Parts: sequence; structure tokens; C-alpha cells
Amino acid sequence: MGAELRPELVAHGRRARLAHRALLVLYAGAAVLLIVILALGAALEWTPAQDVALYSAFAGAGLLFTATALLAAETWIGVTVIDQRIERVIRRCR
Repeated sequence: MGAELRPELVAHGRRARLAHRALLVLYAGAAVLLIVILALGAALEWTPAQDVALYSAFAGAGLLFTATALLAAETWIGVTVIDQRIERVIRRCR
């Protein structure tokens, strides 16, 4: 049974690591978007008419940054747990 299960578990491990890398790239893209929003906001003149839009952009950027950090941490934990489970199953099948 272990010989049959091993390729499947290895494939699941590769899939989890690929998903992890893809999510990290997505998070990096979100971080770049935040930098652009902040740079554009800092470049605009601070007139009273633009305050609401600018503060909303900064608030949205802050929320996006927080969500990105939380999702990156969750993804890291999830992949670590999957890798540990796969290793335990492989050891048991030997």
C-alpha cells in the first residue's frame, strides 16, 4: 500500500507548495499595488475636496496590507501542516 500511496502524496505536496508560491506572488502583487496607491496618494495635492478620496485610499491600502499579511501567514501554516501530514503518512507506509 505504501508504494501506491507515495506518488499520490508527493503530488499533493508539490501541489501545496505550488499553491503556496502562487499565493505569495499574489500577495507580492497586492503589496506592489499598495505601494502605488500610497505613492499616488502622497503625490496628490492635499485639497479639502480630495481628502475623503485620499483617506479612503489609505484606509483601503491599510486593510489590503493587513489582509495580505494575514493570508500569507495562514498560507505558510497551511503548507507546513500539509507537508507534516504527508511526511507522517509516508513514514507510516514504510
